[in-house]
Amino acid sequence: MCHLSHTKKTCIVLIRSLNDDLIKSRLVLCGGPVAIQTIPYYDRQRDWRELALCKDTSPELFFPIGNTGSALDAISLAKNVCSRCPSQIECLEYALDSNQDNGVWGGRSEEERRLIRKQRRS
Repeated sequence: MCHLSHTKKTCIVLIRSLNDDLIKSRLVLCGGPVAIQTIPYYDRQRDWRELALCKDTSPELFFPIGNTGSALDAISLAKNVCSRCPSQIECLEYALDSNQDNGVWGGRSEEERRLIRKQRRS
């Protein structure tokens, strides 16, 4: 998309970085050198799962068996991963919408998601 004004031309372009992320940049052409300004960009067409940190983590961490002892440790570690994830909100909403009963989704345990569903029904 380009916008042309009387004194300068500004173009918004999408480029792919070396790690295949889309980057939105603004090019300002003023008759001299080109100025490039990177703008934070999230392509809503991309699936949130592509950005999720858990995709590179062992599934056993997010789907521990039981809810005592070492399973509690795994749940805590999974929630730690989720807390840093850019897809946390989308993940939680997906789990709630699709009634995911098992595992840690969006930083919430099975019990926490059940409580959220119950609160939303009220």
